[in-house]
Amino acid sequence: MRRRPSLLQIIYSRRTIRRFSKSKPLSEDIVRMLVEAGQRAPCYYQAYSIVWVRDEERIKSLAEMCDSETTRSMILNASAVLLICVDFYRLRALLNSLGHHHILSEDKFPVEAFYGVF
Repeated sequence: MRRRPSLLQIIYSRRTIRRFSKSKPLSEDIVRMLVEAGQRAPCYYQAYSIVWVRDEERIKSLAEMCDSETTRSMILNASAVLLICVDFYRLRALLNSLGHHHILSEDKFPVEAFYGVF
């Protein structure tokens, strides 16, 4: 009988993939499963939106915005490009509903304040 790995074994054996191959495109079901798994990660605010970028011209535009040639190459060669955007409007609405005093209610340009967090 094969023993299943523990959660800690899975976490400790995690790795980051830095090379991608377009020779194996991902199905819509796989991409949706990956997004759902990512959304289940612990995050109190869930103040982000995920955009699946499929248009080749937009993918090229995203790659051009990157400073690093390595990052540009990763984007251009990825089987799927998911753009994760911080949603300050959603975060502000959540914090307001909880009655918190927060920087989003005072600062007209809060991006600098949050940059270090992300």
